[in-house]
Amino acid sequence: MKNKKILATLLSITAMLFLSLLTTTQAQAQAQTFSGQANGLNSTTVVGGILTATTSLADTGPLPPAGGVLTNGVASANVTTIAGTTLTTGVIQTRTSGGALAGTPNSSQSQATVNNLALAIAGTTVTATTLQANSMCTCNGATPACSGSTVVENLVINTPGLATITLNGAVAPNTTFMATVGTVTTTIVVNEQIPSVNAITVNALRITVTDRLTDTTTNIIVAQASSDIVCAAAPSTPTPTPTTPGPTPPPTTPGPTPTPTTPGGTTTATAFSGDATGVIANANVLGTVTANARIAPTGALPTIGSAEIRGDLASGFIQLGALGTTNTLMTGILETRTSGGSAAGTPNSSQSRATVNNL
Repeated sequence: MKNKKILATLLSITAMLFLSLLTTTQAQAQAQTFSGQANGLNSTTVVGGILTATTSLADTGPLPPAGGVLTNGVASANVTTIAGTTLTTGVIQTRTSGGALAGTPNSSQSQATVNNLALAIAGTTVTATTLQANSMCTCNGATPACSGSTVVENLVINTPGLATITLNGAVAPNTTFMATVGTVTTTIVVNEQIPSVNAITVNALRITVTDRLTDTTTNIIVAQASSDIVCAAAPSTPTPTPTTPGPTPPPTTPGPTPTPTTPGGTTTATAFSGDATGVIANANVLGTVTANARIAPTGALPTIGSAEIRGDLASGFIQLGALGTTNTLMTGILETRTSGGSAAGTPNSSQSRATVNNL
């Protein structure tokens, strides 16, 4: 009998120590992850609060969490939007990378370069020999640090209501110019930097034009680079909480076995997805994508659905060069649509459409 009591006491102490260890908080080692993206041009037009047109050129796409190297580029671009914005460029090059796969195990970095820019929007004209955005995030142990910079060569801006702006060389972060003529307000930001604790986005040039009369806002970003990093944290050593064994519980008689129950049905919300693009062009050299362009993309339809998202353009012109060759594509009007869900009046469907004229 005495031995049974000793055994029961030892089992009680063991169980209590086990439960104590289970409830002790232990910091786990956190894997280091990377993120980044670069874009030569990003243009959106919003009318009455609804996105009606988008344009993206030489977008690398997002860097995977494990890191790596993504590049993109076009030999030249010529874009006219439904809102009347015209833009031409020379070579556009973009790159984002990070992690051991890129040879930089403790950093992520992105770069976007646009050459020979000529832009006209709502009376504002912009020319530049080169605009470049750079971003970088690094880990010093478990502490992240991010920085950004731009290269500005021969940037000339003419805006109604402002004297001619000429910038060359170093430009202070978030240098801003603004003018209002009638119902139109134009805001220009050079070397725009948007930092956070472990991320940064750098826009070499951002132009926003708002017309209060037509409730239209056009936003154009030239040369955008963003980087993000989550630094690894070393695990901490858990310290078990000391426990005092309590009295040996009296033996209990097991109750009846509960009757098994069958789980009820589950309800899954309807999710939507869609995308439409007028033209997708890329050049592949020896298995590596060296140039890529998308004209009139709508962007992805949200999973909850949306009223019609448009990515229309009045015309498209693109040149892709690889290994000494130049491939040219020209179009007339491009119309792209994607929609779905109750917001679109189609609660049980999603639909997309892309039309290209005069190819």
